Amino acid sequence: GGGLVVLEPEASVWIDLVLPRTHRLWDDDVNRSFLWVGELWKTALADVGFAHAFVHDGPLVNRSHGEVVCFAGLGPGEVLLPADPSSQNHQPSADAAFKVVGLSQRRTRHTARFQCLAVIGWSPELLRSLVSPTAMPDDLVVNDLKIGFPSSVTPPSVDTLTNAVLTHLP
Repeated sequence: GGGLVVLEPEASVWIDLVLPRTHRLWDDDVNRSFLWVGELWKTALADVGFAHAFVHDGPLVNRSHGEVVCFAGLGPGEVLLPADPSSQNHQPSADAAFKVVGLSQRRTRHTARFQCLAVIGWSPELLRSLVSPTAMPDDLVVNDLKIGFPSSVTPPSVDTLTNAVLTHLP
């Protein structure tokens, strides 16, 4: 994405993971290198009652939107929840899912740092107040963004999700 990321301490989990080049999970392919991180979050989400979470393993989606509001785009390794968890289709299209975990990566020759943000709750009003109307693409409707957990479910607490992720670190 590269766009705005809103961090609300009571409504988000931010975890940075640093991986040395010598680690078995290192991958020279930048896109593929996100997948183990997404799988880690998917496993943690399953532990806290969200077994239908899935990892996006395709290319960037809605890049122009993500350049303004990071969570409006979708990249490899990012984790989604189906809008309807009772559906038989456990991995719907990205348009029919909520982006729960966003990822970014910073690399040097020796390390990769994965910045991970899980959104527990968010405010469309706050987001709109932080982005200049002239910067907002005409076809990006903030109220239509599927960010965080669907309103039909009770999300885990920040501490519960953090502990689940830490439990599964390699």
